[in-house]
Amino acid sequence: MAKQYIAVDLGASKILFGIVDEAGKVIYKKKIPTASKRGFTEVILDICQHIRPLVTMIEESSNILGGVALATPGPLSYPDAVVYDSPNLLWRKVPLKSIIQNELKMEVVIEKDTNMAVLGEYYFDNDHRATNMLYLTISTGIGGGIIINGKLFRGSNGGAGEFGHMIIDNNGPVCNCGKTGCWEAIAAGAAIENEINRLALGNGRGVAGLIEEVKNRNKDALAFVNRMINYWSIGIGNAINILNPDVVVLGGGVTWGWQDLIEMPIFEETNRQIFSLQRERIRLKISSLRDENVLLGGWVVLTSKEY
Repeated sequence: MAKQYIAVDLGASKILFGIVDEAGKVIYKKKIPTASKRGFTEVILDICQHIRPLVTMIEESSNILGGVALATPGPLSYPDAVVYDSPNLLWRKVPLKSIIQNELKMEVVIEKDTNMAVLGEYYFDNDHRATNMLYLTISTGIGGGIIINGKLFRGSNGGAGEFGHMIIDNNGPVCNCGKTGCWEAIAAGAAIENEINRLALGNGRGVAGLIEEVKNRNKDALAFVNRMINYWSIGIGNAINILNPDVVVLGGGVTWGWQDLIEMPIFEETNRQIFSLQRERIRLKISSLRDENVLLGGWVVLTSKEY
């Protein structure tokens, strides 16, 4: 009998469930919307209701459940796994680990979503075997995971990697975290949707309409995308200048959805934002693992002696 592992990626807009086999291959995936407006209790119960049949599926296939790992947006305390003041889930000091373990009656490893993502990238798509890696996600929000000298860096109590809340524009919009001008409030998925609607770009079809207008060389749409590229590059450049990683991996729904438009411009502009010393070693890439990086990171945390 082989071991199989359950990994769950809780996001602000969706929850992705996966089963990963002993060799680290995702063999099952299911996605459902996050009913975050119903409150954290309902979301957690929803997660548990979808985990239970996966446990049964593994057991009925004569395999052994190797463990369950859940990724959640931060800030997330370590090691007690309490979600603190999450700007995207809008949860305030929710003891996620204790609630979900009490509901499922089993041990569950809880990790920040970007930490699981960077672990997935590091172990499964680290072609040059970098020892210092930064993963940045641009999706509903913006966040990051950090590997330093081959080890996940969480900070003193789990708070590292909240890159989306560096201030980009003091005169910018108010962020869900309460500060003004955060990178996330200016250039994450939710902010982009709001700005597209406010500026009446995309002919009422949101991001899909905007991308079509860019391809048709609409000057207002092009100016908007260039502005976002500038904001993203400022944030990425700041992170590189601070951490000096070997490689930066970009991921998240916005990154993948806009990849054809932004890949080369964002790399070129980021290179202009960083010192020549950092430029000598840095490699910028867009994740090829896509949404499986968090699921694979779940496999890492469940099979690593570090956990």
